[in-house]
Amino acid sequence: MELIEQILAVIGAVVLGATFIVKGLEIIAGITPTTKDDEFVGKVKRALGYVSDILDRFAVHPAGK
Repeated sequence: MELIEQILAVIGAVVLGATFIVKGLEIIAGITPTTKDDEFVGKVKRALGYVSDILDRFAVHPAGK
């Protein structure tokens, strides 16, 4: 059980880091005149949202908390 908790924690940290990177890319994409990069960033943002939702469903909460 501890191994699963550690794996989920690592995956959560990776998703969190990717979310920060995408947030920076979103700012940069907003500056550029084309919309192609805005569409790409939007797709990546949605995909990270789906992964985050899935991780929330498998979240492990210690007993008593």
